[in-house]
Amino acid sequence: MIDSHNLDLKQQLKKHNIKTCQVHHDGESFFEYSRKEILTKDLLPINSCTKSITSALVGICLEKGYFDDVQQPFLLLLNYGASSPINPDMKNITIHQLLTMTSGIDWVEVDEWHIFKEDFDGNVLDYILGKEIIGNLNSEMNYSSADSYLLSALIQEVSGKTTEQFAKDYLFAPLGITEFQWPMKQGVNLGSHGMFMKANDLMKIGIMYLNGGVYNHRQVISKSWIEASTKPYSKAVRVDGDYGYHWWLMEENITPTRSITYYFAMGYGGQVIIVVPELKLVTVITRNIDKNTTRSIKLFRMYILKKFI
Repeated sequence: MIDSHNLDLKQQLKKHNIKTCQVHHDGESFFEYSRKEILTKDLLPINSCTKSITSALVGICLEKGYFDDVQQPFLLLLNYGASSPINPDMKNITIHQLLTMTSGIDWVEVDEWHIFKEDFDGNVLDYILGKEIIGNLNSEMNYSSADSYLLSALIQEVSGKTTEQFAKDYLFAPLGITEFQWPMKQGVNLGSHGMFMKANDLMKIGIMYLNGGVYNHRQVISKSWIEASTKPYSKAVRVDGDYGYHWWLMEENITPTRSITYYFAMGYGGQVIIVVPELKLVTVITRNIDKNTTRSIKLFRMYILKKFI
């Protein structure tokens, strides 16, 4: 399957510091690239792709009856005894708003990143729950790792397990994922970032989503949750698209009368899982960390998506 198109793609991947690239089409592996052979077996940083995994775990919690509906306020379920005052407006924020990053919590991602660092000696949950609520009246998205951290804390509270153990039992075991790393901050797995996984295992997640939550003939996540997660709820920031339940959505105009929609997990530096349901296509790209996070999406659009249209 090495044709001139694939050779051109490989040249572009080398040029842009891509570590691995895998393309799965219509039930089969179509293309694989690794800068070094070992990279497909290494644990690689997936950064904010972690958020999409957290979203999947929230869906499993819902299916197991740990809460009744995503429109429930999260704080009542969290049952957190704060050591400092909680902003009373927090009680109105729903699980849905955390998933869509429309909570309105006063959060500037770059400025607030210090709370996840080792030298932050305050209480992370106290810090987040004490923030002002400034923007959820219009359901506008504000990219916020605080929302993801709260979701991880919620998973742990309602399930009685760490988010990592919950993932092992109900998501990773059915997918055959046995090796990963997921750091904690003050007893809560970082729902927003920090996970290390193998590129091959990221592909398993993408294939499961493409197949409506099914992997190896087993329903791992309900089809209804996959559909709900990949619907547009608000205009996305950082990309020209929309945002679902911790998944990004994009529409690609192919001709004046035809467009293709796809959704993706995206981590800092260009780590992505891209799913194109109409084309039965999944692409996973991992790359060296740099500030151009959307470069992998651009490479996908230019050199992979067009191959299948």
